[in-house]
Amino acid sequence: MSVSPQLALKTVDQLRPMDLPALPERPLVPVLIANYNYARYIGEAIDSVLAQTYGNFEVCICDDGSKDNSVEVVRSYAFRDPRIKLIVQENGGQGSALNAAWRLAGGQILELLDSDDVFLPSKLAKLVSCYRASAGAGLVVHPVTCVTSDLRVLQRRVPRTINEGWLGPEVLRGIGHRMPTCSGVSLRRQVADRVFPADERFREWADSVVTYRALCVAQVASIDQALALYRIHGRNLSTGLAGPNVADVQRRLLLMQRVCADLAEFALRQRGVKISPEAVGKTVCAENRLAEQLLRGEGIDETLLRSITVGGRARLWRLVFACPRLLGRELLYLYWGQSRKAAFFKWLLVRMFPSVWPVRRSRDHKGPVWDFKLVTRSRSAEYPGSGWSRALVFAGA
Repeated sequence: MSVSPQLALKTVDQLRPMDLPALPERPLVPVLIANYNYARYIGEAIDSVLAQTYGNFEVCICDDGSKDNSVEVVRSYAFRDPRIKLIVQENGGQGSALNAAWRLAGGQILELLDSDDVFLPSKLAKLVSCYRASAGAGLVVHPVTCVTSDLRVLQRRVPRTINEGWLGPEVLRGIGHRMPTCSGVSLRRQVADRVFPADERFREWADSVVTYRALCVAQVASIDQALALYRIHGRNLSTGLAGPNVADVQRRLLLMQRVCADLAEFALRQRGVKISPEAVGKTVCAENRLAEQLLRGEGIDETLLRSITVGGRARLWRLVFACPRLLGRELLYLYWGQSRKAAFFKWLLVRMFPSVWPVRRSRDHKGPVWDFKLVTRSRSAEYPGSGWSRALVFAGA
């Protein structure tokens, strides 16, 4: 891929975030949803947007050739509320569906929502407030709460820490910054128009492509609060392993290599920076290769270990490899898994190895990252008309 004629080749350190105009007084927030065969969940996702305390939104849904009754479910909502827009296409994968939803959307702030996830009612209001308080931010992100298919809490805050500011140079150098899943990411319109359309060869992980492209374009601001429920079930194990399994690690590695190759190509085409995919993915790809070696019962590869630029994580891998194989496999599951046991393990890691996830905390952080409480409210009081069995409301929500 050649660099655009108007761009001169530059180094990573010369990259600067794009300038953004001021937001209007009450910006329109389109919520982009790519759906495939999630009729069971898509109604709850739409209900969670309709229940928002901030009312100037639209819901742009692309159904990607579902074979269940997803289209009928969405049309029943669109018939009642003109803010819900639906486009139906033949199955093309997540990248194609997200592109279609983006083309359908207007507005100034674009929010992503997985079709099996749920927003908390104050999410959009807090999102708009954060953008107003962070004039240069092109992305606003926040943690999510991992839940089962019936909304039982697995892990209350993922990721535990989120960095903010201008991260583009660090991302391109391969420093692994943990970002939330799709439902914790939003973009200013100018940033979205720069990073879309996503490569439609990404039938999955297209949201990661969009997020990491955006990190190389604009500054990040974060909300120090979980504002969405992320369902973990048999069909969406994107945030970690269902169990220690070589095939899962290999698949994860292949997908991450493709994301890194896309980011390197994007950096050259859009930012004028020439960098190799191997440099972009050195930390995250090295960790996946180490996981594969551990599961195969092989010894630790010092070359891979030196590729991990986050010091605490390198020490953690040494510890895991020093354990008996079965214990090492269990530690790997806890490190990447999304369960109550995994949540406690990561809580312990933050105390034992503070540099495992280096923290550049958000401006509004008022206490330790684990300081929150969970309360239940009646469905009728908190979410009238929704089909949820419970409402999860966090301190300060």
